[in-house]
Amino acid sequence: MLAGDGPAIVRSIQLVRTSAPVYHIEVHGQHVYQVGELGLLVHNSCPEDALKALAKKLRLNITSPTTRVLLENANTTVSTFIGKYRQSRILRELPSDVLDMPLSEALTHSSKVRKLLTDARFLKSNTHG
Repeated sequence: MLAGDGPAIVRSIQLVRTSAPVYHIEVHGQHVYQVGELGLLVHNSCPEDALKALAKKLRLNITSPTTRVLLENANTTVSTFIGKYRQSRILRELPSDVLDMPLSEALTHSSKVRKLLTDARFLKSNTHG
């Protein structure tokens, strides 16, 4: 994380439940702006753009329903994703070290893992992914 005068260190994160006005900001150009007293740099990004970039990087078909479900669950752990969208028999094929990874990380782990997670043979019959 960067502040106006160099690197900033996040020492803690605290959840605060409160009401506050929220504004949608569109930034022209580089989509980077400074916020707060420290002038922390913030990047204005679109989740849909990030999903498209990940699909392009992995050479996945963004229009495929299977790919859409993968990308919409990119921050979900592999084990949670499998429990929800894939047959448990896929676990025999996947390396155990990917099960606790976010799906987005696991998809870049190896071509074998990517192929298994996108393989339609492992789809649960009651899902559309």
